[in-house]
Amino acid sequence: MDRPVLGHGNCATGDCGNSLKCTVTGATPSTLAEFTIQGDSGNDFYDLSLVDGYNVKTKDEDPESGAHSTPQTCPATDYSRKFKDACPTAYSYAYDDTSLVLELTM
Repeated sequence: MDRPVLGHGNCATGDCGNSLKCTVTGATPSTLAEFTIQGDSGNDFYDLSLVDGYNVKTKDEDPESGAHSTPQTCPATDYSRKFKDACPTAYSYAYDDTSLVLELTM
């Protein structure tokens, strides 16, 4: 990406019209990774989306250790419970029903 000036810059892939904050879908196909730092209740989180296709290999690894590596320390949130109420068969948080886990191999 070029050096940003006043919130503008060109991305090598998935460009959002010379803007660093996409307000519309970027150029397809593009892998989308969104990171929120100090979000709700000061928590950091991210999500990956392939809804517009993919062009960059991503890897999401569970470190299987640390402060939030158990169902007790990483419970469902109000948001995940609301989502689960609306879509009971959906996987809504890290330690949701393990029978709902889907594996995607590319």
